[in-house]
Amino acid sequence: MAKFKWNSTSIRGVRYREHPTRKHGVKKDRYFAIRYQKDGKRREAALGWASEGWTIDKAFAQLSMLKEAATTGEGHATLKDKRQAAERKQQQQKAKRISLDEYWSSAYLAHAQRTKKKSWHKEESHYRNHLSPLLGKTSLCDISMHHWDSLVSRLTSQALSERSIEYISGTLRRVLRHAHDRGITDSPPPSGKKVGATAPTNNRRMRIITPEEKVLILNELKISDLQAWRITLFAFLTGCRASEAFSLEWRNVTANGITFENTKNSESRTIPMSTPLRKLIASIATGAPTEKVFTNAHMRTYKEAPSPFRTAVSRLGLNEDRARLDCISFHSIRHTVATELAKQIDIRSLMDIMGWKVPAMALRYMHGDEKKALDALEQLTS
Repeated sequence: MAKFKWNSTSIRGVRYREHPTRKHGVKKDRYFAIRYQKDGKRREAALGWASEGWTIDKAFAQLSMLKEAATTGEGHATLKDKRQAAERKQQQQKAKRISLDEYWSSAYLAHAQRTKKKSWHKEESHYRNHLSPLLGKTSLCDISMHHWDSLVSRLTSQALSERSIEYISGTLRRVLRHAHDRGITDSPPPSGKKVGATAPTNNRRMRIITPEEKVLILNELKISDLQAWRITLFAFLTGCRASEAFSLEWRNVTANGITFENTKNSESRTIPMSTPLRKLIASIATGAPTEKVFTNAHMRTYKEAPSPFRTAVSRLGLNEDRARLDCISFHSIRHTVATELAKQIDIRSLMDIMGWKVPAMALRYMHGDEKKALDALEQLTS
C-alpha cells in the first residue's frame, strides 16, 4: 500500500495529505493533522478531512488549545483525552435520564444484596410496595422536595407508624445517595428531618399479650394457617426476633438446642431445647441442612411477619380502640416472652436467651420484688 505524502502549511505544526482521487471543491480533499510537544515528547493528532469541515484555521485552533493545556496543565492535553471526556459526559447525561425503577433494578438492588445480606429483603419490600408505585417512572434527577412531600403524605395517609415512614423514606434516601456517589445525580438526598421522616421519640411497645389472648391467637391460626401457627408458637417458646425465625435452617436445630446465627447484633447464640419446643420441632417434616425450618403456605421463606397473624388479631378484635403502641404486633410476642422470663431468671440468663449484648436492654424488663424489699426494710433498725 502506497504511503501518503504529508505537506506542510503556512502554520507550523499543521500539515495535511491529499486524497489520491476524491475532490473537495476544485482541490483534492485534504486530511489535516497536527504536531506538538508534551512532556518533552512529540505528539501527533489526526483531525479529519476538509470534506468533514476541517480547515487550516480550525486545525490551528485545535493545536493552540492542546499546546496551552500541555503548558498550563488545564484542559485536555490530547485529543484522546478530549474524546474520552466527551464520551463520559454523554454517558453521564444518558444516566441522568434513568428512572428510579431502572436504577433500582440495574444498579442498586445488586448493591443491596451484596452489602446488606440481612436487610435487603426489607428494602425490597419498601421499594415494591411504596416507592415504585409512586416514583418508579420518575427520573432520578427530577426527584425533588415535591416528590418527598408526596411520599411522606401518602405514607402518613396509610396510617403507617413513624418508624415505618422513617425506614421507607430511608430506603429511597440510600438509593439516591448511591446514585449521587456515582455522579448520576448532582445533589445528595435531603435528610429525614428536612422531609419530616425522623425516628419517633418513643417507639417502645408496651402491650403484653395475656395468656388468654395467646390461646385465642394460636387457636385461630391453627385453624386458618398451620404454617403461621408453627412460627408463631415458636416465637412464643423462644422469644426470638422475627428475622431469626425466618432465617432458621435445619442445621441450626439439634437435640440440645436452637442456634440463631448472625443475629441483629452480629453474634450467634444457642438456647436450650425445652420440652414444648422439642414437641413443636418434631411436628415439622425435617428438611435438608440448609433448608428453612419455617415456610409459609406457599412453601416460600418468610420475609415479614405472617399476614395470617395480623388477620387473626384483627378478627379477634384484640386491637380495637387501642393506641398504636398499645396494639399487638408480631414483635409483641418477643416483648411478652422477655417480660415473663424476667420474673423467673437472672439478668445474665435473660440477656443470653434474648440475645442482648448490654444489660440496659434486660433492665427494661427486670422489676424489683416489693414484698422482698419491704421485708428487708423491716430488718433495718433505728
